[in-house]
Amino acid sequence: MDATQARLKAEIAEFSENQDLKRRDLWLFAPLLAVVVALPLAIVTLLSVGLWFAARTVDLSVTSPPTTFAARWPDQALPETVIR
Repeated sequence: MDATQARLKAEIAEFSENQDLKRRDLWLFAPLLAVVVALPLAIVTLLSVGLWFAARTVDLSVTSPPTTFAARWPDQALPETVIR
Protein backbone atom coordinates (compact mmCIF):
# COMPACT_ATOMS: atom_id res chain seq x y z
CA MET A 1 0.00 0.00 0.00
CA ASP A 2 2.85 2.39 0.74
CA ALA A 3 4.39 1.71 -2.65
CA THR A 4 1.14 2.59 -4.39
CA GLN A 5 0.76 5.81 -2.41
CA ALA A 6 4.36 6.76 -3.07
CA ARG A 7 3.94 6.06 -6.80
CA LEU A 8 0.73 8.15 -6.91
CA LYS A 9 2.38 11.03 -5.07
CA ALA A 10 5.29 10.90 -7.49
CA GLU A 11 2.95 10.95 -10.51
CA ILE A 12 0.96 13.84 -9.08
CA ALA A 13 4.13 15.81 -8.37
CA GLU A 14 5.42 15.12 -11.89
CA PHE A 15 2.09 16.14 -13.44
CA SER A 16 1.93 19.38 -11.47
CA GLU A 17 5.48 20.30 -12.45
CA ASN A 18 4.86 19.69 -16.15
CA GLN A 19 1.45 21.38 -16.36
CA ASP A 20 2.24 24.73 -14.75
CA LEU A 21 1.09 27.77 -16.64
CA LYS A 22 4.01 30.06 -17.30
CA ARG A 23 3.98 33.75 -18.08
CA ARG A 24 4.27 32.98 -21.79
CA ASP A 25 0.96 31.05 -21.63
CA LEU A 26 -1.11 34.04 -20.52
CA TRP A 27 -2.26 34.62 -24.12
CA LEU A 28 -4.51 31.57 -23.64
CA PHE A 29 -6.76 33.69 -21.42
CA ALA A 30 -7.22 36.47 -24.00
CA PRO A 31 -10.43 34.98 -25.50
CA LEU A 32 -11.88 34.52 -22.02
CA LEU A 33 -11.11 38.12 -21.08
CA ALA A 34 -12.56 39.34 -24.37
CA VAL A 35 -15.81 37.50 -23.69
CA VAL A 36 -15.96 38.76 -20.10
CA VAL A 37 -15.61 42.34 -21.32
CA ALA A 38 -17.65 42.15 -24.53
CA LEU A 39 -20.64 40.13 -23.34
CA PRO A 40 -21.95 42.63 -20.75
CA LEU A 41 -21.39 45.48 -23.20
CA ALA A 42 -23.32 43.62 -25.89
CA ILE A 43 -26.19 42.85 -23.51
CA VAL A 44 -26.48 46.46 -22.35
CA THR A 45 -26.30 47.72 -25.94
CA LEU A 46 -28.99 45.35 -27.19
CA LEU A 47 -31.31 46.15 -24.29
CA SER A 48 -30.78 49.88 -24.71
CA VAL A 49 -31.44 49.81 -28.46
CA GLY A 50 -34.50 47.62 -27.99
CA LEU A 51 -35.95 49.89 -25.32
CA TRP A 52 -35.20 52.97 -27.40
CA PHE A 53 -37.01 51.53 -30.43
CA ALA A 54 -39.91 50.41 -28.26
CA ALA A 55 -40.25 53.86 -26.72
CA ARG A 56 -40.03 55.62 -30.08
CA THR A 57 -42.46 53.43 -32.03
CA VAL A 58 -45.12 52.46 -29.51
CA ASP A 59 -48.05 54.83 -29.16
CA LEU A 60 -48.46 55.25 -25.41
CA SER A 61 -51.50 57.50 -25.57
CA VAL A 62 -54.53 56.20 -23.71
CA THR A 63 -57.86 56.38 -25.50
CA SER A 64 -61.17 55.43 -24.01
CA PRO A 65 -62.66 52.29 -25.50
CA PRO A 66 -66.03 52.43 -27.24
CA THR A 67 -68.94 52.17 -24.86
CA THR A 68 -70.86 49.56 -26.86
CA PHE A 69 -70.04 47.04 -29.52
CA ALA A 70 -72.16 48.89 -32.09
CA ALA A 71 -70.40 52.19 -31.33
CA ARG A 72 -67.38 50.87 -33.15
CA TRP A 73 -69.22 51.41 -36.46
CA PRO A 74 -71.10 54.70 -36.09
CA ASP A 75 -71.80 54.99 -39.84
CA GLN A 76 -73.90 51.80 -39.88
CA ALA A 77 -77.42 51.58 -38.47
CA LEU A 78 -78.48 48.95 -36.00
CA PRO A 79 -80.39 46.02 -37.47
CA GLU A 80 -84.19 46.27 -37.36
CA THR A 81 -84.95 42.58 -36.94
CA VAL A 82 -84.43 40.67 -33.77
CA ILE A 83 -83.67 36.99 -33.90
CA ARG A 84 -85.54 35.00 -31.27
